Amino acid sequence: MLFMVFRQAVNTFKEMLNKRARSVRIAFVGILSAGSHGGLVDEGFHYFTSMRKDHQIESDSEHYASPADLLGRAGHLNKAYNILAKMPVEPDVNVLGAFIRACKVYTNVHLAKWAANKLLKLEPDV
Repeated sequence: MLFMVFRQAVNTFKEMLNKRARSVRIAFVGILSAGSHGGLVDEGFHYFTSMRKDHQIESDSEHYASPADLLGRAGHLNKAYNILAKMPVEPDVNVLGAFIRACKVYTNVHLAKWAANKLLKLEPDV
């Protein structure tokens, strides 16, 4: 079922690319989210890397949320950390929250503390 939803998202995404839709950045958010929620690590990550390489679209914080969530859900916390640590923009609350949830599931206290410290800098009143 989830794979079919992802396939539908891919088809819509390709249609938008073919029509040179203005909202290609938003289309990438949709396809990355579909890959993340469908648990399709390789497929989702492929689209994340193709944003810049194939379509010359710079990722923003919204685009980074899905790969962090995708890799985190799959237990690839170090890969997710490497992406977050090298982001050209500061990770936002959503990105860090997804990463902290994954750290909790896989009991990685060290990386959870790293993300929590970044989160506290963004939201000191929390």
